[in-house]
Amino acid sequence: MTASDQTAAPAPTSAPPSPVPAVAVTGLGVRLGGLPVLRQVDLRVESGRMVALLGANGSGKTTLIRALLGLTPYQSGSIELFGQPQADFKGWAAIGYVPQRATISLHSTTLIEVVRSGVLARRRRRSDRPATRPLDPAASAAAGAGPARGRSRARAFDPAIAALTEVGLADQAKELFLHLSGGQQQRALLARALAQDPDLLVLDEPLAGVDLTHQRSIADQLDRFRRQGRSVLAVLHETDALAHLIDRAVVLREGRVTHDGPLPELPPSHRHEHEAPLKPAGLVTGMEPRWIS
Repeated sequence: MTASDQTAAPAPTSAPPSPVPAVAVTGLGVRLGGLPVLRQVDLRVESGRMVALLGANGSGKTTLIRALLGLTPYQSGSIELFGQPQADFKGWAAIGYVPQRATISLHSTTLIEVVRSGVLARRRRRSDRPATRPLDPAASAAAGAGPARGRSRARAFDPAIAALTEVGLADQAKELFLHLSGGQQQRALLARALAQDPDLLVLDEPLAGVDLTHQRSIADQLDRFRRQGRSVLAVLHETDALAHLIDRAVVLREGRVTHDGPLPELPPSHRHEHEAPLKPAGLVTGMEPRWIS
């Protein structure tokens, strides 16, 4: 054995495969009414990451998330969810969707009934849900994971009440949804998505109309969610409350991606460029049928 043999570096080992992303959009093109809305858009959301989707009004943010959820058709490109082509994807129960605002036609619908519509999706067979990255035990403990994610045994028996508690609305559980303020309705929709026990949260203006105190509470909840190895894609026009959680920002302009990287620092005079209109998202029953079918 020569000296060179003794000091030779060991053969490199192959790096472990990267986890399958929750969302992989490639070259997406959407036309609505014959007009192009999205043009060759790429978007990737990794496991355990939060991606902010930014852009001025009409830039295509809401169209993009509705396309990846199968609510708006697309004409070109591809969408994969948890490694599966969207057309073949069966694990919709693993995706929690919070629209900009919901209009509920059932005037007698209570808050707890709205949130329990998310629990229906939770009860789907686990075999129908995509496999996600195993949680790191230390990170899970730090994030409050484990049985019922650290909730008490009594609360764990009712995931709807547990979700309402997490967003600070447990005391309003029996109130009519229509009697809640806009910010409370937004928090209720987040609770409905959390009650679904998803692996991916897709949020369209989740902080719209929410006061600063509850913005911080929502930020804490999203932080715990992300640290459990789950993913968040959020359309935002104000990033201050969630800036410390955002791993990557994707900026759209006229249907094209103009930035994909760290959250850009904008002076206050330019923050209006990231605003989006607040309008009903067409949710008329308190639940999207595909989440529970």
